[in-house]
Amino acid sequence: MNKSYGVNDYAPGLFLFGSDGGGEAFAFDARSDAKPIVSVPFIGMELKLARPVASNFSARPSGFEAAGCHLSRIVTEDTLCRRLKEPPSS
Repeated sequence: MNKSYGVNDYAPGLFLFGSDGGGEAFAFDARSDAKPIVSVPFIGMELKLARPVASNFSARPSGFEAAGCHLSRIVTEDTLCRRLKEPPSS
């Protein structure tokens, strides 16, 4: 997903993991040790357009899924944390 959308080119440091089913992606901001969740538009993706959603995966708002977060595949916090620590695939 991240490679397909060119995240390293347009919003380096973000790791996309889902969407609202429309034009917004949900991502971890890996530039911070806390890895907060942000939303960013798929079209016109830029770091300056990233908006805070939650301080971390566990603290996501209770309505996060109800608001339209569609995970790109079934994931857990542990899976996402491990993936953030892996080097990017080439």
